[in-house]
Amino acid sequence: MMKFNLSIALLLFALVSFSQPKINGVVKNRRGEPIFAANVYLKSVPQNGVTTDFDGKFSLVINGLKDTLTVSFIGYKTKETLISTIDITKAAVIILEENSQTLEEVIIMSQDPISERFSVVKMKKMDIYLNPVSQGDPLKAITILPASTTINETANVSLRGSSSDRSRVTLNGVPVYNPVRASQLNNQGFFSLFNPEIINKLYVYASNPPLTYGNTSAGLVEIQTVKNLEANQLQLSASLASTGFFLSQRLKKDISFIQVYGNYQLSDAFVGIQKKSYQTLKTFTIKT
Repeated sequence: MMKFNLSIALLLFALVSFSQPKINGVVKNRRGEPIFAANVYLKSVPQNGVTTDFDGKFSLVINGLKDTLTVSFIGYKTKETLISTIDITKAAVIILEENSQTLEEVIIMSQDPISERFSVVKMKKMDIYLNPVSQGDPLKAITILPASTTINETANVSLRGSSSDRSRVTLNGVPVYNPVRASQLNNQGFFSLFNPEIINKLYVYASNPPLTYGNTSAGLVEIQTVKNLEANQLQLSASLASTGFFLSQRLKKDISFIQVYGNYQLSDAFVGIQKKSYQTLKTFTIKT
């Protein structure tokens, strides 16, 4: 008797399951392209919905014809269709229309990084020139800072006891390796590759620089160049030990500019006049 009742129950369950109608269909856009992962559900029970597959196809069990089929997807208008108007014996084709929205004017403005507030110091061009120990060199200007632990007279950056080869120097976000061209104990040729005239801002981070550069305990020097050229410039310099030039020139329609500088250090005049003072110094020459 128990086996008979169980068989009857299974048969009734199968008949009920078989009798539940389904809507099979596909969701596409106006171009006929299938929409993947669109939401398909009955308006009365949205929690029992399904999503379309990679081909935009779906299969949804319905409770009857007195409901509304709802299809939605991000970027498209939600479409509602009365089930009574759908032929459930055929595959339904649901076309979604793109939801065009007009955005208001968007203005993008650049500003100094938030990390500026956490840098050890921010220097500008005149800060370098007025620094008594910089000798007109951006990296040597850093040596006067409390965080600097440079023990020689070079322009190599050393922050909080780190070696100079571990401190990073970047120019407009690009790392610069070996930024100091020469190192001599006679203080001749102690300069970096950077001319103060090209510098807009110089940030010094003794530790914990912006995350875009990664974490470091050796410090970071971030150099940003001039963005707008106020006027064309031509500077020439000469001394007993060096000659140099600097050129800033606007290009077509003032939309861009070019800056070129060079320096040539030579020893003939310098050593020739001061042989007694620099008896161990024979010659030097540096080009950049």
